[in-house]
Amino acid sequence: VRHILADTSTSADWTDPTASVELLERQLPSSWAARRMGELEELSGARTVAISRNGVTFLPEESTVVQEGDTAWFAVDRDGVEHGGRVGAVTCAEA
Repeated sequence: VRHILADTSTSADWTDPTASVELLERQLPSSWAARRMGELEELSGARTVAISRNGVTFLPEESTVVQEGDTAWFAVDRDGVEHGGRVGAVTCAEA
């Protein structure tokens, strides 16, 4: 099991002025290849803002399928992260 959004080794890439929302950049694990972004959003409560794939960054749909090597940017509710909310509980089972 891997934690994606609960990675505490790095700080937020951006925090809004009220410190309510953060943007997090995360390398998606290869175990998520062939899974939908909507599935990750459902599990985490986070919103996928953008995906970078092979040097091209785009706005994903819920139906966008993760590919190995993808980097994603997520908007998260800071309270959920600080209090161990759903974002902190996101895990990905090995494929």
